[in-house]
Amino acid sequence: MEIKVNAGSVENERKIEINIPWVEIEPKYTKKMNDARKKVKMPGFRPGKVPKALFEKQYGPSIVAELMDQLIQEAYIKTLDDNDLEPIEQGRIDNIDVFDVGRDLNFSIVMEVEPTVPVFNYKKGFSLTKKLFTPTEDDVNHALGHLQEQHATVTPIEDGAKNDDLIQGDIQYLNEDGSPIEGDRLENRYVKIGDGIFGADAGDQLMGAKIDDEIVLNIPNPEKDKPALHMAISVKGVERHDLPEIDEDFAKLVNPDVENLEALKGDILKDIQAQLDNDVRRTWNQDIAEYFVTNTNFDIPKKMLEEYIQRIIAQVKNDARNPVTEEEIRERNQAKSEWELRWYLIKKEIVKIENIDVTTVDFEAKLDELVAQMPGDKEQMKKFYREKQYSGQIREDLLEAKLFAHIESFIKIKEKTVSTKEMGGYHGHAH
Repeated sequence: MEIKVNAGSVENERKIEINIPWVEIEPKYTKKMNDARKKVKMPGFRPGKVPKALFEKQYGPSIVAELMDQLIQEAYIKTLDDNDLEPIEQGRIDNIDVFDVGRDLNFSIVMEVEPTVPVFNYKKGFSLTKKLFTPTEDDVNHALGHLQEQHATVTPIEDGAKNDDLIQGDIQYLNEDGSPIEGDRLENRYVKIGDGIFGADAGDQLMGAKIDDEIVLNIPNPEKDKPALHMAISVKGVERHDLPEIDEDFAKLVNPDVENLEALKGDILKDIQAQLDNDVRRTWNQDIAEYFVTNTNFDIPKKMLEEYIQRIIAQVKNDARNPVTEEEIRERNQAKSEWELRWYLIKKEIVKIENIDVTTVDFEAKLDELVAQMPGDKEQMKKFYREKQYSGQIREDLLEAKLFAHIESFIKIKEKTVSTKEMGGYHGHAH
C-alpha cells in the first residue's frame, strides 16, 4: 500500500492519495470468495460445492463492493496512524478509480485536520506570579458562625426578613445585561443578610424579603480586579436562627473529640487553609494556561469551533430553565469556546512532544488515595472507579496534573501572599 499525504486547497486540509496493488488485495479477495462459497446455497448443488465460475458470476460483484469498502476503511485507519493525523471530521472520498478483480485500488481522501500548534519555547524559562492565600482570624470566626447556624433553633419568618436572617432560595447568576448565565445556577442555597457580600447595599435590598419574591442583586466583586457579581434570588423561605453561645460546651457539641474551644479553632483554621490551597492550585493552573494561550499564535479551524459551539447550544437548549435563542448562546460562548479549544490543542501538543503519560502505577496510586477515607470495602470501591465511565476522567485529571508539573519546572515563580481580608473575605458567599 502506498500513501501520499499532500496539502489541500485550504489551510489544515490534507489530500491523501492511496494505491493498493492487486497483489496485496488478492489474498483477501480469495478468502472472502471461499468463505462465502462455503455458506451459500444454490439449487442443484450441495453447500460449498457451487462451481467457482458460477458463484463468481452471481456473487462476485457484491463481494468486490464489500471488499472495496473494507480496504478503504483499513487504509483510512492506517493513514491516520502512520501520519499522526487528527481529523476534525470524517474524511471524504474525493475520487476513486473503477475497481474490479485483478485491478489495483486507487482513491483519494480529503480531510480537514487539527492545526499545527507552534508552542513557544517555554523551556527557556518564563516568569509568573503565584498568589498564596492565607486565612485570618475573621475567617475562623466566620466559620464558627456557620457552625452556630447548623446547631441553631430555627423559626420560619413570614412577615419579611431582617438583618441576620437567612434566606433560602435559588440563585441564578446573570450577565451584565441581566440575562442568565448558562449552567451557573445554584438551587436551595442559603444567604445571610449582612454576611460578607450580602451586607451593605445587597443586604438592604434583601431586607423585608418574603416567600416568592424575586430579588436581583448587583454586587461589587470582593476581588477588586474582577467584574461585579449579578444574580437573581428566587426566595423560597426565610428563617430566623437562635444561635448557641460559642464556648467550651459548644466546642464539644460540634466535635466531641476536641479538647476545648481553642482546639476546635485550630481544626477550623487547618480546614480553611486546605480549601485556600485548593483555590491557589486552581488559580495557578488557570494562570499558566492563560499564559500559554496568550503566547501561542494559531488559528482555530472554523469547522472545529462550530462543532464545539453546537455541542454547547445543544446542552443549553436541553435545559428548559434557560429559554435563550441560539444566537444568544453563540454570542455568549464564542470567546470562551475559542479559549478552551486553544488550551485543549496546546495541552495535546505538549503531551505528545514530551511523551507525558499516565501509567498503571499512577492510576492505582490515585485509586488508593481516593478510597483511603471512604468507609467499606476498599477493593470494591477501586473496582467501581476502574469502570470506563469513571476511569477516563481520573486518567485525564492525572495527565493534566503531570502536564502542569512539567510546565512548572520551567517557570521562574514569584510568590505573593494575599490574605483573605485583601481578597474581600473568603467565606462571603452563599452556602
